[in-house]
Amino acid sequence: MPQKLIVLDLNGALIFRDKFKPAGGRADRGVANVRRVTPRPYLNFLESYLVSPRANWAAMVWSSAQPRSVEQMVHQALHELKHGLAATWNRTFFDLSTEDFRELL
Repeated sequence: MPQKLIVLDLNGALIFRDKFKPAGGRADRGVANVRRVTPRPYLNFLESYLVSPRANWAAMVWSSAQPRSVEQMVHQALHELKHGLAATWNRTFFDLSTEDFRELL
C-alpha cells in the first residue's frame, strides 16, 4: 500500500504563537521576530503517533509565515517529528509579491 502524506497546519493548529510586537523596528528590517510558541494540548501524543514504527505515512507542516518564523516554530514546538518531516512549507511556496511576502501576520 502506498504511503500517505499528512499535511499539518503549524500556526494556529499545532501551536499558538503570541502576537508580534516590534522591538524598535520591523522584522523585515533585520529585527528578530521572536515570539513565544505554545504547543497545543496533546501535541506530544500526536507526534508519538506520527513517528510510530507502525506508521505508514509521511508528515509535513505548512504555515503562511515567513521562512525564519516557520523554522523557529518547528524548532520550538516539534521534538520527535521535526527530524522526520517529509517537507516544511512556508510562504515562499505561495507565489506572493515582494510586498505581500514581507507583510507580517
